[in-house]
Amino acid sequence: MKFIQIVGAAGLAGAVALPAPAPDMDPDMLNALFAAPTPATLGPEPDVYSSTAPAYNPTTVAAVVQETVTPDSTDGTVAKRSVSPADKCAENGWDCCALPTGNLDLPSPNTADAFTSFSTYSDKASGATAPSGYTLAFSNKNGATQQAGYRGVYTLDSYTPSDCAAKCDADEWCQAFNIYIERDPVIRPDYDVCKNPDATANVKCTLYGYPVHEETATNVGQYQGDFHVVVAGSNGYNKPYTAPTLENFNAPVGPLDGAIEDSTYYLYELYNDGPFSPASCAKGCQANTAYNKAHPNSDNTYTACVCTRLAHTAAAMY
Repeated sequence: MKFIQIVGAAGLAGAVALPAPAPDMDPDMLNALFAAPTPATLGPEPDVYSSTAPAYNPTTVAAVVQETVTPDSTDGTVAKRSVSPADKCAENGWDCCALPTGNLDLPSPNTADAFTSFSTYSDKASGATAPSGYTLAFSNKNGATQQAGYRGVYTLDSYTPSDCAAKCDADEWCQAFNIYIERDPVIRPDYDVCKNPDATANVKCTLYGYPVHEETATNVGQYQGDFHVVVAGSNGYNKPYTAPTLENFNAPVGPLDGAIEDSTYYLYELYNDGPFSPASCAKGCQANTAYNKAHPNSDNTYTACVCTRLAHTAAAMY
């Protein structure tokens, strides 16, 4: 899934240089954008309850969040139906083993449909207060955010947005968070012995290096064995963005409501695997100038990048 927006103050790391489009965003440039690789990680894996993103260094312009890999089962045999869940867990330490359980009330019947329509969860989301320094982006959705800039997931003890905000504040690259209630299995589902276990309700907190909005809440769940994971009470919050001071560049102007259209435009770079980082775009601007200076035109002139416009997923140079 790709989120291509040329508005607001947000961007991605892991540069891909694209053919220079015309300033008015011609079809060739847009086709190049949509053909770009999708970031490896848009959100937490279904069976991950806590993870953090490694430190990010904008000067390397490299991806720092790697896809979580589920450990392979050590049991290569097909489970016999006579094996109990406890025995199955004892065999390989994975299938049918206990998973974290929450302390929220559960609907009756405890089904996926009842979970997503449970008024207790929607009341928590609708009645939640935005943490200090944050604004509400969306409220009470049945989907969790999945987008570029994923920074980690935490399982909380309660539906308390300020607790999730504290996690975001502790991450220098975090610009937004999503708090939601997820229907999870109490033991890890197997495709035979424990394929549809009982459900619990866990409060999840995911962090992102870009602002979230209603259109990012597209993760409505999945199946693990016959168990249906679903989401309820999903709220998204954004923090105000303060642009950093970059060496050799003047103070930024913005955020602007759209991309710059100017005749001096000559290069477009797409960043799509990391948090928002103006420093990455500035590095690309300076590197391009250095290359052009070392490889001048026949008349000994060269094009210098003197201005960079960073949009949601891209940097345009002038």
